Amino acid sequence: MSRGALGLALLLGACAHHSVAPEPPVVVGSSHQPYRGRPGYLSAERSSYRDFVADRRPIAERPPLESAQPDRLRALMATLDGKVAGLGEQPTDADRKALSVTIEEIGGLLAAYPDQAAEVDELRELTDKLGATRGPAVIQLRARMGDLIDLIRLQLLAGR
Repeated sequence: MSRGALGLALLLGACAHHSVAPEPPVVVGSSHQPYRGRPGYLSAERSSYRDFVADRRPIAERPPLESAQPDRLRALMATLDGKVAGLGEQPTDADRKALSVTIEEIGGLLAAYPDQAAEVDELRELTDKLGATRGPAVIQLRARMGDLIDLIRLQLLAGR
């Protein structure tokens, strides 16, 4: 009797899944429900770009660069590019000192633009890290320094 009951249970279990009709797939946009509002990512309050700018004065009200400064800044950026590109896998103290002096001069010229202070500060930090960094990690620091130099250039162009 137990074999018969087991066989009947298996037979009913195997046939049970065929008796229920599968649900049709849900197609996006075919719902009969009305639109009830914005999705969360659109309705969430977002801060504007202005909240992150250090100097909130309009660009026209910021102090302009003096006539000699753009040329000096361009020359210092080119010098910094060359020094960063010339870093080997074991930078010397002279390399770090030269980078520090150039970055400090650039920081002085960009003092009127506090929204670029973060990039200059990060360049200073990376220059300090060069003392303890050797081998392939120098390549990563060099790449990041190049990115920061390019970012400063872009911000200066956008601010014109």
